[in-house]
Amino acid sequence: PEGEKAGLQVSVAEAKVGVAETKWQAAPEAGKAEFLKGLELARKTYELLLDTSTVTPKKGPFLPKHLQDTLSELQNTPLPDAGTSGLPVGVAYFEKLSLQGYYYVDKTGYIKGLLQCGERIFLSRPRKFGKSMVVSMLKWFFSGKHGYRLFEGLNVTRDPPLIMGKVQWGPEMEPFGLIALDFSELQHSKGADELEQSLVRALVSVGQSYGISIERTNAKEALKQLVETLAQDPRNHQRKVVVLIDEYDAPIISILEDLNEKAMEAAEANRAVLAEFFTMLKALGSFIGFEFVTGVSKVSKTSLFSGANYLVDVTLDRRCSTICGFTWDEIERSFGDCLKNMIGTRDGCIDLSELNERIMGWYNGYMWSDGDSADRVLNPHSVCSLLSSQKFKKFWIEAGRSTFLAKLMANDPERWAAMTEDSKMDRSSMLSNVDVSVGLTDSNVRSLLFQTGYLTVKECIGDKLILTVPNEEVKAALYPELWKSIFGGPVSESAMEPIVKALLDNRLEDFLTSTNAVFNTLPYQASVRNASQYEGFYHCILLTLLRDMRICVEGERSTAKGRSDCRIDTGKYLYYIEVKVLTTERISKTLLNTTLQRAVDQIFARDYCGGDRDGPNRECLAVSIVFSSAKRMAVGMRVQKFSYTQGLKVERSGGYQDFQV
Repeated sequence: PEGEKAGLQVSVAEAKVGVAETKWQAAPEAGKAEFLKGLELARKTYELLLDTSTVTPKKGPFLPKHLQDTLSELQNTPLPDAGTSGLPVGVAYFEKLSLQGYYYVDKTGYIKGLLQCGERIFLSRPRKFGKSMVVSMLKWFFSGKHGYRLFEGLNVTRDPPLIMGKVQWGPEMEPFGLIALDFSELQHSKGADELEQSLVRALVSVGQSYGISIERTNAKEALKQLVETLAQDPRNHQRKVVVLIDEYDAPIISILEDLNEKAMEAAEANRAVLAEFFTMLKALGSFIGFEFVTGVSKVSKTSLFSGANYLVDVTLDRRCSTICGFTWDEIERSFGDCLKNMIGTRDGCIDLSELNERIMGWYNGYMWSDGDSADRVLNPHSVCSLLSSQKFKKFWIEAGRSTFLAKLMANDPERWAAMTEDSKMDRSSMLSNVDVSVGLTDSNVRSLLFQTGYLTVKECIGDKLILTVPNEEVKAALYPELWKSIFGGPVSESAMEPIVKALLDNRLEDFLTSTNAVFNTLPYQASVRNASQYEGFYHCILLTLLRDMRICVEGERSTAKGRSDCRIDTGKYLYYIEVKVLTTERISKTLLNTTLQRAVDQIFARDYCGGDRDGPNRECLAVSIVFSSAKRMAVGMRVQKFSYTQGLKVERSGGYQDFQV
């Protein structure tokens, strides 16, 4: 009987629907429009008249579900001491630092500076540089009283900031609605449609975490519904939403790794999806209390950077210059025990001063301000990995490498050869937008290299910023990457070994022979593209071949009078190498001898080796090498010994030794 009754009700309902459809189809168009207008007005009126005080609120704090789960753990678990779980290698969640007792560097004091920069801001930093940790920290910061325990004893509690100029952060602050998205987790490899639907799913997931149903099927409308609903939720006492977007450019940059026409088209299609998304986000400004977007690069036309009053770019803002990365003072303060543990190990040093010098040479040098050396930071991923493994390695490039950039450089050997030279750029050009829909200019390439961490600010001269490769880790990673792109394969370890061993034993004739053996194996097309006429071509190849942890290689060591091509310290021998290239087809003995001597004299005249603290404890040699661009090999080498007198002054030792091919 119940089934028959239900079936009858369905039949009646279907009949009513049929009648309604018939009437609707017969109605005049003007009548339909008027009806729909009245229906929308009725809906809005109902929302305005709805007394939210009579709505039964959802139980629990106004937090996403996953934060509520963590909050429960936070409230019921005593926090372990810092360092209990070791170093936070690969940890990107702020709450894990406290809950699991990792060593950590307190960056909470920079939150006030971020808020002072504006309510809607953009920060560019390279991969694996701590952007995700900043996003996670801000997520808990805007959780207000619910996340306050994570900040107890940290810098932000000593000078609590105001939010939007009026909301006092602290243990009593009510949370904001939170929309936190990591664009690197979006699916996008199959095209714009996949990216669009993945973005919708991410927004639906945020809504579900609040108990909100998102019914829209495109990203723009789903975003609008989510932001408006969260802002108007009765549980949201702040009546505003905080939007945190990490790695916004991942759906474009990752596709460009292939660097072909199809990839460029796919990147352009994904860019269009992002453009619509950020256009809508901009339009929802009245509902947003704070917006923070991170990325590696700035991609033009995404609408992310259009309009004078939208996102403020704080990439080079002094208030945020060290929010990502570690200063040496922070490392000593936070990881002092770990530093002491490295002293005396195989990859360690005899004392903290020597360890400092080595760590700074390998992982320091990054700067995102107008040239104050106090703002230089070390790569956080590399430092944590070093102190954890107690071995000097190329940690960052293994986790944050970009074949896209290496391939770009490989398309133009002149750009590649010039990579070893410091370059001068306008401040505005350094942060310029990069248009993926057209070919990249030299300025675009340098801008990308800066934004991705392969170049950094060396100094500021007027309105110009001098860019340079930041440290030995990047050099040790960049040159082999470029080698692979240009020559079609990796650097041969078997080819490198005899070159390094010859330097370790001071067998310079074998060094010259082994080096030429490598040059003889290089593809002929490299010289066809005219790369071999540049000193930088040979300089880069030498630096690539000499990247070995048994020796310390420093490219372009600067003095007041110039910059040496290469300094090599084996622990027993100290080499200063100057490279010259002769482009004539026939090289006379006189020309070769003159060029060799000019290169040796340059080492001393420009004081490349002056003031070297390691010099008095080494056997020191000045080495000039002359290459022939026609033969694409070294045709001669001259070596002169020198020593250091009081005050680290250089004294040449008379004669010299020649090696000619």
